[in-house]
Parts: sequence; structure tokens; C-alpha cells
Amino acid sequence: MKIDIDLDLACRHRFINYLVLNTSFSDTIGLLDGKSAAILYLYLNRSKFEADWIDHIAYTHLEEMLAQTSVFTPLTFGNGLSGLGAMLEFLSTSGYLEENVSDLLEDVEPKLLGLVYGGALKQAGIADGLSGLGLYFIHRIRSSSPAAPMMNLRYKEAVIACVEQIGMLYKAGRMSAMSTDFFSGLPGTLSFLYNAAAENIYEPETTSLIIQLANILLDKLTENDNLLSAAAGYLILSEIAGHYGELIRNEELMNNQRDWFNRMESADFGMLGVTAPLQLLFVRKLATRYERETSITQCDKIFEQLYDNMKDRSLKEIFPFDRGVNAIHTGLENGVVSLALPLHSIESGDYSWLSIFGINN
Repeated sequence: MKIDIDLDLACRHRFINYLVLNTSFSDTIGLLDGKSAAILYLYLNRSKFEADWIDHIAYTHLEEMLAQTSVFTPLTFGNGLSGLGAMLEFLSTSGYLEENVSDLLEDVEPKLLGLVYGGALKQAGIADGLSGLGLYFIHRIRSSSPAAPMMNLRYKEAVIACVEQIGMLYKAGRMSAMSTDFFSGLPGTLSFLYNAAAENIYEPETTSLIIQLANILLDKLTENDNLLSAAAGYLILSEIAGHYGELIRNEELMNNQRDWFNRMESADFGMLGVTAPLQLLFVRKLATRYERETSITQCDKIFEQLYDNMKDRSLKEIFPFDRGVNAIHTGLENGVVSLALPLHSIESGDYSWLSIFGINN
């Protein structure tokens, strides 16, 4: 479903020109903090511009990013190489990238496999933890340019190891303190586990862990007063309820979610932070799934306000140069793409890129 924001060419040019001018100066490569997010946005908007020009610019940034990787480059999903790899898989599957992804990732994968078994990751979330690394290997299992059978077996073993280690964190009492934030908390972890279960990996242990963590998340969402930050949790639980509804207090989930929708529809959000556009995207996706027209209208109204406010301000003002990293922030968490990509999805109806994080249409 599309809405009438109508991001005209001038607006898209502002985003693209700002990214083209500034992305090369960034030393960060992540989806949440750097170049990977900028490249993703450029490719998704290629149909609105001269495709050859966008392809050249985006691939130039991709080459820069691959060339600048070193032993010091983070390996995590949110800020490092595993997220870059998952994005490359998405671009390849979507027809944006012709290169063989296995060839591009040849030098990276031994490091990522070593990270699985090295015990270095002490968190469960997507951004910096085991779920992000596991998602990378699931993307490789589903690759449009599949690896050799023995390597695919190693990917599955890596996913099993990630699930096992998340289970160990849970049994050690370190999961209950996790937040409802998608990238660092329980929703992202459940997104990974749900995708692992869909591939029938490490069952029934994976499903058992899903049920336990889903019920913890349900309790946490009940206690959460931040309406927007709860959207990712309810979105993931709605996926799980479709398959395991009888095991996750489904009636309680539906009642709590209905109450949350009612509060969303009557809330006055006022000034919103840089994380709001992505959270609103989760709200709208969930509202569309449950045909909550008033919630959809509320989201569209807020996006219209964001769009109108942006038209009256320069991108340099909204996303200024950060001397701490000697660049502007371009990522999905607090950068240019955190605004540009949700606006693109709301206007175009294209949510496909959320599959990078395990959220499927």
C-alpha cells in the first residue's frame, strides 16, 4: 500500500547527492553506522534515476568499502562485515548486483566462522551479537549464488552454534535484561531464531527457545511505556503467533496489542528522534497486517510531518558533520538513511530490504 507523500525527484536528489558527497569520507562500513546503508539506499532508488549512473556510484562506494577492510574492521552485523555480507546477498537476490557474492566474501568468511566458535560474542542481539552473525549465515544458506555443499554445511553448523550460545545466555540469566529495541534486544534475536526455525535448523531446540523468549518479550512489551519502540516487538510476535500461537499466550498478546494500537491512535508524538522513522515503519507494517486503518492514518500523518519538516531544513543541519568520526552519519540507526530509507518504503510500498534483518513481507 502506498501513501501520497510523493517524494519528488528534488527530494530524492537531496538524499542521494548528500550521500554521494559524504559517504567516501566515512571509515565505518556498517548497516547501522556507515557505508552499507548508503549503498543500500542508492541501489533501491536506481529506478528513479539513470540506472547506469546510480550503479556506478554505488559500486564505487562498494569497492571502496571492500578495499578498506582490514583486521581491525568490525565483524558484527550492525557495524561490520557480516551485515555487509547480508546486504550483498539482498542486492544479488534482488537483481541489483551481478557479481558472485561468494567471490566477494571469500576473504571474509573465515573470520566470521572464527567469530562463531571463538566465544567472543557475549550478546544475543542483531547489532553486536550472535543473532546478527547467525542471520548472516542464514542469508548465505539462502544465497542466489550458493556455495559448495561442504561450505553450506559449515553455514548450518554456524547457525546451530549461534542458537546454542543464545540458549546458554538465556539459561545463565543474561537474556531477561535485554531490551525491546529491535537491533540490540529480544525482537532482533527472535527474528534470527524464527528464520533458523524456518530452515528447520537445530529443531526442536530452536522452537523451544523461540517460545521461551517470545513469552519474555510479551511481558516486557506490557511494561513498555514507549509506544514506538514497542512496534518491533509486536511485529515479530505477530509472525511467531501465526505459527506458535497456542504456545505464547496468544489471547494475552492479542489483547495487549489491541490496547497498544488504541494508545497509538490517540497519542500526540510531538517532536520525534532520529530512530522514529524506522519505528514508524514497523508500526505501519503491523497496522497494515491487522487492517488498523486509524493506525495507518496516524503513521501517514506523522510521516507527512517528517517530510514537511525536512523540506524546510538542509540535510547538513539535520545530519551534521561529526568530528568524532570525521564524517557525517549515514547509517540506519542515526544517520541519513534512517530517514531516507523509511520515507522511500512508505512512499513506494517497498519493504523488501527489511528481509536483511529477517523480517519478510
